Amino acid sequence: MQRLAPDDVVEVAKHLDSLEWSWTPDELGAVLEAVGLTALDPLGSPSVRIEHPGLPGVFGFVVNLVDESMVLEISVTITAVIESGDQDAVATLNAVYEDYDAALKAAFGNPDDRPADQGAVWDRGEEVLELRHLTIALALVRVSKRSRKKRQGG
Repeated sequence: MQRLAPDDVVEVAKHLDSLEWSWTPDELGAVLEAVGLTALDPLGSPSVRIEHPGLPGVFGFVVNLVDESMVLEISVTITAVIESGDQDAVATLNAVYEDYDAALKAAFGNPDDRPADQGAVWDRGEEVLELRHLTIALALVRVSKRSRKKRQGG
């Protein structure tokens, strides 16, 4: 399975964690560049496909709330997408998740929350860092708490 090494996942997480920005599409290009990600769509679109150079052809995304000039989240897909019915691939994905979880715990401490069967959230102040197990792929996601409140109607 095509995937980033655990050290590379931690490196992406640390880059995302170190950035201070307004979470507006105006600053998105510089943020993606600083993290080493490539935007494949116009930055002002509601959804922007992104790609990590270590996983060409594996697309993550940025979600923009265009009418309010707010970026909701940056989701970096860190493994290739698997067939959900392929039990060997599912077992491999689960093992890779455990490796990533351990690497991120070593870098950021124990997660502050585990909201799903397989997912981990680290509270980083104004933002959260999430390791998401999407059942067909894994993603490292940075989410602004301000945008979470918007989506929840707060």
